[in-house]
Amino acid sequence: MARTTPRSTGWAARPALWLALAFVLLNLPGLDRSPVVWIDEVTLNDPAKELARHGALRSSVFAGRAGFEAHYFWQPPGQALVTALVYEVCGFGIWQTRLPPLLFAAGCLAALHALGARLLRSARAATFAAGLYALDPKFLQVSRSGRMDPQCLLFALLGTLAFLRAAADGEAQPAGGFHRRLAVSGLLIGLAGVSHPLGVAWALGLGLLVLGTAAGWRKLTGLAAFAAAAALPAALWLAWALRTSTFQVFAGQFLDHGEGHLARGAPASRIAAELAQYRDQYALAPLLVITYLAGFAWLLFHALVMTKGLGYYFLHPAAILALGAGGWLAAVLPPLRARPWTLAGAAGWAWALLLTVNVLAAGLAGRWASLAFQWRERSYAPLAAAIAAAVPPGSVVFGPAEAWYAVEEAGSSLRLIGPPDPRRHDFAVLRKDLRRPSADYTFAIWALRPR
Repeated sequence: MARTTPRSTGWAARPALWLALAFVLLNLPGLDRSPVVWIDEVTLNDPAKELARHGALRSSVFAGRAGFEAHYFWQPPGQALVTALVYEVCGFGIWQTRLPPLLFAAGCLAALHALGARLLRSARAATFAAGLYALDPKFLQVSRSGRMDPQCLLFALLGTLAFLRAAADGEAQPAGGFHRRLAVSGLLIGLAGVSHPLGVAWALGLGLLVLGTAAGWRKLTGLAAFAAAAALPAALWLAWALRTSTFQVFAGQFLDHGEGHLARGAPASRIAAELAQYRDQYALAPLLVITYLAGFAWLLFHALVMTKGLGYYFLHPAAILALGAGGWLAAVLPPLRARPWTLAGAAGWAWALLLTVNVLAAGLAGRWASLAFQWRERSYAPLAAAIAAAVPPGSVVFGPAEAWYAVEEAGSSLRLIGPPDPRRHDFAVLRKDLRRPSADYTFAIWALRPR
């Protein structure tokens, strides 16, 4: 029998690509103005700037502490390598820092859609899931903020898709193909791990799934193929770190930093703190949290009740919660053309409308509103011009993270580790009200010693 393939309908058959493209286009306006430059953007990308300009992976803003002026092991190098390549090709600036995470985030949506279509067996549910996650206010924030989370999440989702492909064929595929697919899955998870340490959680989870889904001797050989490939990127990073420096320097940066991010206390208090985290992070979008919880309950119901024959920080779990929420929305929302509408269907669409208004107000629309009313105030150009006029090239400047781009573009170097010291710093850039958090670009420039 001749093999047939589904007829392609072009772009209309690719909602994930349309969604990813729309996400990029809707977030490009004001990408250099919202959010304002903040400390994570600087500490995570300064090593990329050093690598692109000087060929050394180190941190100038942390110079004088724990060997940062010579080596950077504070975070895995995945994001720094990508951003350094962008700086090398496109130059240094806010746009060059923020555009890669935005593109990685768009890739996350396409991957989440593909994962939803495979797990939920419904293109409609997958579109709901990816669309909901695209509007998540915290996902929007991190996608515009020069951080490594979207890069890690994209590799993790792609690794999960590769695992599902290996597990779906199971015993039907030759051992070589099975192990190659698991190795690809492991390598993608390993790349997630050298983008953000949270990749380890994905590696542990998928490793357990290998043991739970493979049969016979393939449990161990499949796990070995997956684990070896997953460990390879981290092993190469560690080998390079130990070759170029010492374990004490590595431990003083990466391990000490990581220890500060581990939870402490009794299990009950950790769970309560995790719930409080979602409450605080999504305080402006409570309907989104309720929808995520409904989606989680829907998944549990189907896992525990329905017959089987028929039918991640917090942004990582939220991506999985979005899958459950997408399945739940697809189940409770009747097609718009359905006639007559039931009370339950009308209530479902009313909830969807309220949810959309809530996430838009807390996320994309709220950000657009702030840009519309504060476009001039959020411009970085006045701060850059003031520092270029006051600070001669070659100066060492103590100041906040917001001054990083301006100081670097003026041919000088910023230090975040203080206090300001005339013996080490030529200038200080200080906020007039030291009690205020990072919210604008209102600073005073002080000369600490004559040039």
